[in-house]
Amino acid sequence: MPDEQHFIKQKTSPNLTMQQLNVPKDLRSREDLIIKPANKGEALVVMDTLLYRQEALSNEHCYRSLTVPLYKQTVCNLYQVLERMSKIGKTDRTQLDYLKANIKK
Repeated sequence: MPDEQHFIKQKTSPNLTMQQLNVPKDLRSREDLIIKPANKGEALVVMDTLLYRQEALSNEHCYRSLTVPLYKQTVCNLYQVLERMSKIGKTDRTQLDYLKANIKK
């Protein structure tokens, strides 16, 4: 293995300004924009939040309107799953109590 002194050292300077480096962070913090992966390729899509929601909710293949909220049944189902996990020894009483306490009712 060569000694460190044999490596060529080059001084490099960034090709982006600090302002340019902060753009992604600034965009992510905006509530009026949605940033998501593009359907194809490695690109990102930046969309107006309202437009995104209108487009997404109009797609009946992916979304459907609910006549009643599902959270009450979901909480009931979660409790049942947690109780079964406790009975078969996958969780102890302390873990079970913690998980139950952290389920939003």
